[in-house]
Amino acid sequence: MPRIPDSRIEDADPPIHPRKVPASQDRRRAVWIIVAAIALTLLVGALARLVAPREDPYLPESREATGAHAPAIPVPPAR
Repeated sequence: MPRIPDSRIEDADPPIHPRKVPASQDRRRAVWIIVAAIALTLLVGALARLVAPREDPYLPESREATGAHAPAIPVPPAR
């Protein structure tokens, strides 16, 4: 496959700037962003758990519908 030659850089082309931040600093920044996102997620989950009601309002109805309120049937011992 023939190589496509590079076009000449014209004066009207935007300038090409090299990276000014070393890769290790980029990696550190990415790790801190991930850690902050996980911490924020855990914080929101903890706050939601604190604010949420303790009992399920539909639990009595669902127990009534499924018969879960009935006494347990004793299970015979295994042979």
